[in-house]
Amino acid sequence: MRRAVSAVFLAFAALAASVLWTGLVPPAEAATSQVLIGLSSLSPSYATSGNTVKLAGTVAAAAHGANFSGVQIELKVAPLGVRSEMTAGPGSDDQWIYGHTDQLGPVAAGATAAWSFSATTEQLGLDESGVYALDIIAVSNGSRIGALRTYLPYEVGGSGVTPVHIALLWPLTGPPELDGSTQSGVTEATDDDMAAELKTGGRLDQMLTAAQAQKNITFSWLVDPNLLTTLSDESSGYVLYPGDSPGSQPQGAAQWLTDAKNLLTTNGELWQLPATDPDVASLAQGDAAQARALLGDSAALNGTTVATDLGRAPQGTLVWPADGQADPATLALAQSIDPAATVVQSDSVALKTPEQRYTATGLAVGSSGGKLAVADAALDQVFAGDPADAAYLSSSDSGVLAAQRFLAQTALIVGESPSASVSRTILVTAPRDATPDTTLLDALGTAPWVQTVGLSDLLKATPDPKATASAPVRAAATAQTDLPPSAMTESVQLTASLHQLTDIMTSPQAVTQSFTPAALSTVSTAWRALPAASRTAFGAATTSRLGQLSGAVSLVPKSDLTLSGKSGTIPFTITNRLGQPVRVALQVTTDRDGLTFQSQQVRTVNEGSTTVIVPAQASVTGVKITVSARLVAPTGQYYGEPVTFQVTVSSIGTTALIVLGLSAGVLVVAVGLRIYRGKRRRGSPQADPDAKTPAGRQDPAVTP
Repeated sequence: MRRAVSAVFLAFAALAASVLWTGLVPPAEAATSQVLIGLSSLSPSYATSGNTVKLAGTVAAAAHGANFSGVQIELKVAPLGVRSEMTAGPGSDDQWIYGHTDQLGPVAAGATAAWSFSATTEQLGLDESGVYALDIIAVSNGSRIGALRTYLPYEVGGSGVTPVHIALLWPLTGPPELDGSTQSGVTEATDDDMAAELKTGGRLDQMLTAAQAQKNITFSWLVDPNLLTTLSDESSGYVLYPGDSPGSQPQGAAQWLTDAKNLLTTNGELWQLPATDPDVASLAQGDAAQARALLGDSAALNGTTVATDLGRAPQGTLVWPADGQADPATLALAQSIDPAATVVQSDSVALKTPEQRYTATGLAVGSSGGKLAVADAALDQVFAGDPADAAYLSSSDSGVLAAQRFLAQTALIVGESPSASVSRTILVTAPRDATPDTTLLDALGTAPWVQTVGLSDLLKATPDPKATASAPVRAAATAQTDLPPSAMTESVQLTASLHQLTDIMTSPQAVTQSFTPAALSTVSTAWRALPAASRTAFGAATTSRLGQLSGAVSLVPKSDLTLSGKSGTIPFTITNRLGQPVRVALQVTTDRDGLTFQSQQVRTVNEGSTTVIVPAQASVTGVKITVSARLVAPTGQYYGEPVTFQVTVSSIGTTALIVLGLSAGVLVVAVGLRIYRGKRRRGSPQADPDAKTPAGRQDPAVTP
């Protein structure tokens, strides 16, 4: 499903490129841009006196646009004083660099032409240290038909200037895949999409290899423990649900874990997210108690996973709302588990200094007293693909634009007072789904006015006493990608079902270890960047698999029956196909008085079928009573669905009394007749004493 959506997206991107200048260019340029200017190279990336600055790129005319008889590339230069000026497009009051143009000649509709430009720093008019905007202008017949802005720091840093400290948060997260089930001892995954990220050149592979190549950058790794658990399980082989076909990358998972262990044990700092990286911003919009319980379960799941799989214990747990955007409810939920810090973005909490004269250290204290690691919004945008450059990425090297924007931003920070004497630490967060750009990382690692430090340096710093932060507000774009309320409902229900199952198990560890992360993964932040259908399919697979496991222990349904007499017994059959003994009690209730059952204690039920005999006592007769029986866990919680049937308390007891009465009556009559006959015989004439009794016969009236 995700691959299909990706194909549609790529097709849309290709279509969008043909109309990019009318739909994606900055608003100030949309009305006049008739060509798309691309920048493929700029050297040096930061200049010193006497350098020759070289730029090269392309000009592309719209496929259904005008034919240009002659196009030339010109350059304008403007000094920048503060970071806010970087949001402006090419201006009309820039300094023209006359005599340095590139004549391209005719450019037909749909055609692309290459351009290049070079000038010394003196020719560009770079006479003071700082940052300069370079506006690349396409002109035809005296009219501007397109423009692109990039940046060039000049003579920044040096003695007497304190470098700006950058803490770079480098996340290692992945899409949820394991539904908690195993087939014949083999892990089951709902899809095989992570395989593409693990292979050479894949996103997760690049997150390691790009960092490994940077010897001058201190990375602060932020790891989702569930990613490590998933890859550890998949490295032993896995099957795909449904169908049980084998997964494609067990070797890739094993190799990635080996590479991660080798790199993360020696490079930078190691931090962790709550396992499964729950979407705290989405959870915070729902029931607060349920949200706290889910986040607490995620944090508790961390255990020693990172230390075991990577051979190095993390320095703490960080909670990181999507895009660093938080509202008061999000912060309250995030800090309910007492993390080392909650990571937010500066535009969400409006961290600022008086008159915005300088950029504050990225640390604040939340209303509950917890630490807020505040990422710089503008620098985060550079690592996420700055929207200001989005219009040019189809024809430009995105790394060049990103690197120059990053260098300009940090150089302007250094130029702010009090940078010359006070060191400040700025937090930068790469996106969760980042694909590293080596050009951008090279700029970060080589800029002489930047020094990377670990996140711990930031958390140990003192918040700027002059900086202020307001009540947090989430960006509308982030709120629009919140997970639906049904996602939390599903996770709560799955977690409850799992607890019910493990409450009766004598050996619950294996089920807990596999299904707990699966249940919590239904609210992972990763789903924001994935199709809704993928999240739905994952939740359905997890629900189905857990339901099959829970249904392995059940009461066998019973037919209606008759209780003969006022007491008796009723047999119940418990089926256990879990492969291990379970501990349950049996509770039997009725819908009315008159029939009671002896209470049943918790008992061990072995695998197979077990019959439980329950004594019953009736105080009424001749009625039908509805009986419900259900299993109960040792915790007192109900397990499974009840079995309902009707018991007829038969009037046979009354009939028996009638029969007994009639029998007694017959007996009385018989006795009476016997007595009557005896009396009649005694009242007959006296027998002749000399008379002889026949041989072999005794007078019945004579007692022997």
